[in-house]
Amino acid sequence: MSDISNKEEYNKIPVCYCENCLSLKIRTLGDTDLAYCDNCGSTEVLQCDIENWKTLYKNKYNKEY
Repeated sequence: MSDISNKEEYNKIPVCYCENCLSLKIRTLGDTDLAYCDNCGSTEVLQCDIENWKTLYKNKYNKEY
């Protein structure tokens, strides 16, 4: 039972993703707060939990990640 609880808590941790392409490959520049997508270069970075991100991905690309 504790494995399920840990997995649920882990899945609630926010992930950063690119608003443009939904990539999770987000990089930051040194000690600054500037973040960008390593996939497409966009600086439009958002956060949500992984389950919501999977839904966004499926809706945009019509397939599961």
